[in-house]
Amino acid sequence: MAGGAISGALFYGALGLVADIPYVRTIVTVIAAAWLVVSLGWHAVGHTSVPFGRHAVQANRGLARRGALGLVYFGALLGMGVFTEMASPLVIGGAWLSIAWGMHWGMSYGLGFGVARSMPAFRGAIAGPEGLSIHLPEKMIRRRNQFSARAMGVSVSAVLLGLLLFV
Repeated sequence: MAGGAISGALFYGALGLVADIPYVRTIVTVIAAAWLVVSLGWHAVGHTSVPFGRHAVQANRGLARRGALGLVYFGALLGMGVFTEMASPLVIGGAWLSIAWGMHWGMSYGLGFGVARSMPAFRGAIAGPEGLSIHLPEKMIRRRNQFSARAMGVSVSAVLLGLLLFV
C-alpha cells in the first residue's frame, strides 16, 4: 500500500509540474473539462470499457512475485493507475486535472488514488489464497455497472467539472 501511495503521489505530482510551462495550464484545462464531460456521459450511460483504458492489461505476474522488489513494482503500478486496466475514465481525468491544477493537487490526488487502488491487493494479501476468487475480475466489472457506482461516477465527474469551470 505504501508503494502505491508513494508512486501515485510522485507520478501525479510530476504531471502537475507540467502546469508551470506557459500556456499549458489553459490548454490542459480545456482538455480536462472535455474529458470530464466524457466521463460524466460514460458513467450516466453505464459503459464498462474505459476509452484508452488499457483493457485487460495487468501487472507482469513474474515481476510482481519477486519478493520485496516485486512488491515495489506492483505497488508502483497500482499507484499510477494509468498503465493498467482502469475502472473509470476518472483515472485519466485525474491525470488531466493534475496537469491543469499543478503539483500540489497532483500529489494529493496521487496519494489518495494510490492508497485506494492498493486496498483490494492489501485485503487479498491479508486474506491469503483462500480469500481470493478467480471470479473477482468479473465481479469488479459487474460492480462498475451498478447504479450506485454509476451515480457516484456521475456525481464526481459533475463536481470536478464544476470546480474546473467555475472556481
